[in-house]
Amino acid sequence: MDRIFKADELSHYVTRTFDHISRVQKRAVMLADHYVKRCDTGLFESTRQMFAFLQGVATHDQSKFSPEQWPIYCIMSYKRNVTGEPLTDEENAEFEKSFRNHYLRESHHPEATTKANPSFYWGKQAAIHCACDLQAMADEFGEGSARKYFNDVWWPEYCDIVTMPSKLKLFNVRELMEKCFSVWEDIDSKAERRNDEALQS
Repeated sequence: MDRIFKADELSHYVTRTFDHISRVQKRAVMLADHYVKRCDTGLFESTRQMFAFLQGVATHDQSKFSPEQWPIYCIMSYKRNVTGEPLTDEENAEFEKSFRNHYLRESHHPEATTKANPSFYWGKQAAIHCACDLQAMADEFGEGSARKYFNDVWWPEYCDIVTMPSKLKLFNVRELMEKCFSVWEDIDSKAERRNDEALQS
């Protein structure tokens, strides 16, 4: 994309993208800590699996800094979150192409499993990673738990993809992602109670 970017556009994109990545990783650490302290095999079946998950989360959304993605993502993010302007038809077409590139390179997106890569297996680590992504977005916008969005929007849209009968599913996708929300809700509730007690003391 041949375009001169404003400093504000670039600053917003870099800051917001790293903020989102940090939120995703924070939620992932909470799950890992929960597993380590409680040996909860409902999340991870082994320490090896937990570290494989963390390795994936450590590179969350890195493709957003690639030349195939950052220019139009930068424009989209600034317009959507700062100015409120709609994308032009040309920008929308460019964004669709860029988003396709994004989900093919970021396996936590369920689109990776069918639309262009039918042999890709959307497994347990990808499902947990996706839950972290959904919760990070809810955190950014102050929406509390992402469970309602998951049940009302995400699951109806993607359930057919992530539970395809042609794929060998060794786990219940919905139960696993719901479990992630339960762990975070418990952690957040306890933290809120501690804050309230501290304010009252």
